[in-house]
Amino acid sequence: MGFIGRARENELADRTLASSESSASIFLGKRGIGKTAFLREVARRHTTSTLLAVNRSERVWPYSGLSAFAHALGGERAAAIDRITSESIEWTDFRVADETSRVLHATDGDDQVVLIDDIDEMDAASSLVLAYVFGRLPGTGLRVLSSATRIDGRHPFWSLAQIRLGPLSHSESVELAASTLGPSTARGVLHIVAASTAGNPSAIRRVRLASHEQTGESPVPLPLRLRAEQPQRADDEMAIERWNPAALQLLTLVSLAPETAREAVADLLPEGASLVDDLLDAGVLTSHTGMIRVSDPLDRIGLYRSLDARARLSGHEELQLAHGGWAPGLEQWHRSFAETSDESAGLLESAARYVIAGEAAAAVEFAERALARTVPVAGRDRALVRLSEALCDEGYFALAELYLARAASLDGEEVSVLARIVSLRIADALDGVVDDAIVDSYVASSAARDSAGCVRLLEEVARIRIRRREYPRARTRLAAARTLARGPLTLEHHLMRAIIDPYDLDPASEACLAELVRDPTEPGAVVELTAPELALLIRFLTVTERYGLARRRAAFHMERMDRLAPFWEEFLRRLLVENEFRAGDTPGAKDALIAWERSALSELRTDAARHLSAIGARAVQPDVDVEHLEEMIAEGRALCLREHNAALPPFLDVLDARCALAAGRIDDAVELFRDAMTDVHAPDDPAVMRCGSDLIEALWTLDRQDEAREEMRRFEADVERHPSRWAERAVARVRAICVPTGSPAPTDGAAVSKGGAVSKGGAVVPLSCLTDDEREVAQLVHRGLRNREIAAQLFVSTRTVELRLTRIYRKLEVRSRSHLASVLVNE
Repeated sequence: MGFIGRARENELADRTLASSESSASIFLGKRGIGKTAFLREVARRHTTSTLLAVNRSERVWPYSGLSAFAHALGGERAAAIDRITSESIEWTDFRVADETSRVLHATDGDDQVVLIDDIDEMDAASSLVLAYVFGRLPGTGLRVLSSATRIDGRHPFWSLAQIRLGPLSHSESVELAASTLGPSTARGVLHIVAASTAGNPSAIRRVRLASHEQTGESPVPLPLRLRAEQPQRADDEMAIERWNPAALQLLTLVSLAPETAREAVADLLPEGASLVDDLLDAGVLTSHTGMIRVSDPLDRIGLYRSLDARARLSGHEELQLAHGGWAPGLEQWHRSFAETSDESAGLLESAARYVIAGEAAAAVEFAERALARTVPVAGRDRALVRLSEALCDEGYFALAELYLARAASLDGEEVSVLARIVSLRIADALDGVVDDAIVDSYVASSAARDSAGCVRLLEEVARIRIRRREYPRARTRLAAARTLARGPLTLEHHLMRAIIDPYDLDPASEACLAELVRDPTEPGAVVELTAPELALLIRFLTVTERYGLARRRAAFHMERMDRLAPFWEEFLRRLLVENEFRAGDTPGAKDALIAWERSALSELRTDAARHLSAIGARAVQPDVDVEHLEEMIAEGRALCLREHNAALPPFLDVLDARCALAAGRIDDAVELFRDAMTDVHAPDDPAVMRCGSDLIEALWTLDRQDEAREEMRRFEADVERHPSRWAERAVARVRAICVPTGSPAPTDGAAVSKGGAVSKGGAVVPLSCLTDDEREVAQLVHRGLRNREIAAQLFVSTRTVELRLTRIYRKLEVRSRSHLASVLVNE
């Protein structure tokens, strides 16, 4: 099993050990967090290092730790330090430390690296000496990395650089659980284990599950069962074990449920309210909306497992009575432990409410408790499907998959359709596939009796195809939905049709969308939209190049929503990234990318569509690393092949061609532009059509003028078929490139005189209003150079070029580079 996680800490260790400067630092972390495994991994990767594991039993012997440190150094240094310790019977600690430091400076260590595990377990005398030595390491060629559980302000090593080893991330915990429990473990079970162990590697490795629990056939016992660990050290005990009996009694009661009403538990014990306050102040308990819970999941496991079955049942009975009137859901939880009680359906409904409230851990406990009853009750499967749907919206797809699989039967058309919709979303999110079979089978068998359900399924699969930009397949699904529909089509259906065929809308779709293409603050504009409707609207506005309106609509509706589910927030943020980079808004794309990355969901795989959005946002940045961008494009192509997605390669071709232009590979750029423009999957997409002007410019640069003029005629025909805001400027730009030398370039439909002027609205603005520096930049822009190339040619910074361009735009009253290029006279 390979080492998992700790990328940041490994990078810090590598940087420290690669440095030529001598130093000493400590990695701090609580018991079981993986300090020893981390240092072993560092030792494995740095083969010249020496790993020293401090033996706690040697603490009673003075200088035992110093002796072990000397042997780790080896050679002349070890012999010299051994002589010091053998002669130090009457020496002070200061003299031993000073002599040891002198030895290290006087001898050559050849850039030694020593790793010390559990340095806080050293004897006191060695700690004092080494603290002195580590403070004077420069010049010794020695670098020391160590680990410790606790270093307080009175410890000799307190002054050393300290790096905190935190818990593993959720995804790292899932990976470790998978390697520990084996490949047969269900994905949902792995996520339950990861969430219940708080990212503690030791706890994950000690989880004890039966085979039927691992596969998801039986509920996971929560709190988890853990294998016994090595005897606990007296000074390393959990904070809860140092509390008085009354506090421990309160904590054990709280450990019996995912959360407990504060007022209910405070009434059960004398001075319960003050005990709760003390435990909250100490951080042992946390409080939220009147509910309290044990802060550390591992502490809760220890408390819960310390009770026998009779004590637990007694506690549940007390808490059931105490929660009466305070929290019906928790009252139901405690009542479910009675022998005659079966609260399965109610507990699952509570679990769904917890999911919607953002309390996934509590929701899992309620769901597993509900499934602990072997006899299914009425409504349980319906509740399981509803729970899976809620988990999908919150981004917990593996858990949704687990609970959807536990639904024994899907009686009822509504439940059956919803289960298939949830299954489609899970397969798309986790595996990047579209499961058409479950749609086709239901439509074939149920079209006559449940046309509405079939329409919902067909529209759902069309939505997924649109997200993947597989428009032909989405068009087929929507046509089938219209055939089966027996009533008016939904707004979502009209929006999907508009995205697929924005230039060929029927009157019904045009009428439906008329109010959506207005500013949301205008009277009569549509102001109430669901998250799925808003996502489709943003995509439609982006495809039709209404970038500003898409931005305003998104901000307006997202602010109005009480709570946006994480799945939909991530999707909307990604659509805004695409909107900004298509608009060419560099600052906007950067801000949108940051917001999208903050809303990322750990379980969503990076598929080709998401990867393309990330590439596009980085491509419009002025400081883009072209080589890194080309690597990302290659990854995108690999994802398209893996997902059998033939719709995205044209967009990758456009980005790849622009990278080739930036690198001076103009022949490659021409081929890539042509591949993109002749691909059948994106013939009318503005993002692909727009590259026609770049292709013409590249051909002209290669002196292939006849081909450039032929492409210009084709480009003009495309623009005439699909007019848009950028079209006139793009046509003016390519005409300015392809006119004979010495002839004036047409500009926005108006010609200009040859005296070096810009025409705008009939007025003539002389170029003499520009300074020499500004005129030089303007001419380079007209030649097609980008800011970085202009800066290199003029030996100035990119920022200077940007400032000069800003002044040029203001003086000449132009709005963009293409506008500037199209109105400059070809001198």
